[in-house]
Amino acid sequence: MPSGIFLAVGLFNPELHQHSWTFDHEEYTILLTILVFHLGAIAGAALTAYLLPTYYKQHIARFYYYAYIGAGVLLAARFFDLWSIFIARIIGGMAFGSAYLNTVIHAGEIASDELRTTIVSFVNGFLMVGYLLHATINSLILNDDSMEPTQIYGIISILAAVSSGLCATFLTRESPLFLLKREGEVSAADTIAKLRQEPIDSPIVFAELVEAKIVVWDDPEQNTSLHKEGNLRPLSLLIVCAIVKALSFNLIINLLQLYAIDDINIWWNIQDYDLAPVLMVLIRLSVAIAGIQTVDRLPKKLLLTVSSLLSGVLLLTAGIFYQTNSDMSSATTVPLFLAYQLVSASGCAFAGDVYCSEAFSPKKKVLSVAVVQSVEQLVHVVVLSIAFSPNFSIDRPVFGEILLAAGVPIVAGSIVLQVFLPETKDVSLRQARNLFEKGRR
Repeated sequence: MPSGIFLAVGLFNPELHQHSWTFDHEEYTILLTILVFHLGAIAGAALTAYLLPTYYKQHIARFYYYAYIGAGVLLAARFFDLWSIFIARIIGGMAFGSAYLNTVIHAGEIASDELRTTIVSFVNGFLMVGYLLHATINSLILNDDSMEPTQIYGIISILAAVSSGLCATFLTRESPLFLLKREGEVSAADTIAKLRQEPIDSPIVFAELVEAKIVVWDDPEQNTSLHKEGNLRPLSLLIVCAIVKALSFNLIINLLQLYAIDDINIWWNIQDYDLAPVLMVLIRLSVAIAGIQTVDRLPKKLLLTVSSLLSGVLLLTAGIFYQTNSDMSSATTVPLFLAYQLVSASGCAFAGDVYCSEAFSPKKKVLSVAVVQSVEQLVHVVVLSIAFSPNFSIDRPVFGEILLAAGVPIVAGSIVLQVFLPETKDVSLRQARNLFEKGRR
């Protein structure tokens, strides 16, 4: 949840320049303060990729809990000072990069085959909760001189980090794959039994232990090189997933849609609050919550490719409308944008995370997922740099070009994924990796 609050600043924040830490500072300084979160996320992923193979995940988790608390303290106490925000965003970015990598890999390894998509999808759901908190606080408090939104973000980050740390300390179970390598079969079997709430001698525990042992036994035959043993194919496909995800939900696309929603004034003349971001995130969060209940019943490749294809088509359609009719009312495109939020949140927002948790062998997984995660953050760095460029402005005359520029690669990416991505519904981690391996032969 703190990650969502930090991320939202660079994903949608039309009132950014009303925050006190931006006052009397140049645009490039504000941009750099936003960018350091994404750069910190890359650094945090790199650090965690180095630590994960040898350290217990609970121990690594303490790093980002403490980091979020430290970043939250800076936001709450020094909300008016740009350089304090700068440091807080570096710390928060490193915490996010570490938490995201650790959580996606850990969730994939402890989840049952039938519930892996659901469990990993919670990562996206909690990010959405953070986005919603950011949008709601920004809207309700920005016009209140007694409080500053950034200060509230800091307080929430502290509370969320403390509560998450306490829950993780008492409820987290280590990955059976990790325990097999560090402590042996007895410890791994005991963890599987507790995770599945089954007796340790049950057939379910035995079957999962055998699967885990096969994965671990096969692993020493491979090395950590990303381009060997067929790893380049899943890595390339998941980089495409990351690019599609970032292009479908970023600052420029979001601000364009927010301006269109505000333009038609659907808020019954409520002038004091900017509710467009709240509406946008509520749609995405509703889809995420509904999806958690149903995603494991549907083929995730179908969810991903249909979601990304429809997202691209909707952007292209809106772009063509703006290109062919410069005087067109925003009322024509806002329904397209609301539909876009529905479809883009239904597959391409989370399916890539699920594939990341299962597409790679254990020795290559940590570094591979870190690379995929870093590519997504680099796309946001590029988009933010364009958005803050002196020669760029999100004005109605360029709406068509922006939408077409985003829609074309999203459609192209969806086609690539449909052709080359395997379907891994209800299969084990070992079987999922084999499906990716078969695709290269």
